Amino acid sequence: MTGPLVRAAVRRSLGRTRHVTPVLPSAATGVVAEVYRELERDFGVLAPPIAVLSPAPHLLAASWSLLRETLVVDGAVDRPVKEAVAAAVSASNSCPYCVEVHGSALRGLGSGAAATAIVAGRSGEVGDPRLRAVVEWAGAGGPGAGAPPPPEPFPVGHRAELVGVAVTFQFLNRLVNVFLEESPTPAGVPAGVRGGVRSLLARHLGAAAGRGVGPGASERGGEREEPPPDLGWAAAHPGIGGAA
Repeated sequence: MTGPLVRAAVRRSLGRTRHVTPVLPSAATGVVAEVYRELERDFGVLAPPIAVLSPAPHLLAASWSLLRETLVVDGAVDRPVKEAVAAAVSASNSCPYCVEVHGSALRGLGSGAAATAIVAGRSGEVGDPRLRAVVEWAGAGGPGAGAPPPPEPFPVGHRAELVGVAVTFQFLNRLVNVFLEESPTPAGVPAGVRGGVRSLLARHLGAAAGRGVGPGASERGGEREEPPPDLGWAAAHPGIGGAA
């Protein structure tokens, strides 16, 4: 029952957006309907940070493709590491909505202690030294980060995925802070119930993240182009390079 409950609750949350009116699932057609189906199938829920772009279907499709190919698709980097990067970037951008969602996904994947440290802004307390280095790297690129970025603490073969997740959330955090509330849990939910709601979300997102997802299903045609120089980090990965 957890899956249908969470999916229904997230669908209803599309009525709580600011400044823009997303296309409702019952009214979705064409590209919007395709993206909505893929979001629920591959990400686990009809993610509002993507759905707010539904009035502009091509931007919706492109943004979902970037999120899918970097975060969701199975690759060289384990999903908990990518969720940790998503949460750390979101924390650096003061995006509580995304911190809660991706901290919950990290907990659902069995990394509760790391999630607690990242959500609290204490990345130095992440126990695994390799994960801690990646999280600290991801959190160093937020607003006001005037210093040069730190060296990438991961193999070059992980670069497209981890830089891709970081770039994706630098974009999505800004959308979320404009168009969505501070939490995916409605403000009217009593404080004593919020913990249970977050546990349900963690269980559902963790289960969805644990399923294998292959690359390329979100591509919608168009000519393949070589990434421009500022997207050179994605050039070695066809799926991510195409999405970017």
